[in-house]
Amino acid sequence: MELKRIGIEQKEAIKKLFVSVFTIEPWNDDWSDDKQLDCYIDDLIGQGYYNNLRVIL
Repeated sequence: MELKRIGIEQKEAIKKLFVSVFTIEPWNDDWSDDKQLDCYIDDLIGQGYYNNLRVIL
């Protein structure tokens, strides 16, 4: 298994995955404000590792 550091380079992919997960059941969150989403993702980047787009803590 190869681990890679999550960074700003993956920001758009992270945003797309985040929205696809948290805007449906059971969360149904509203992430339509792109500025708010950018700020939130910026806070998350750098706090984990991923392998094949799966976050590994």
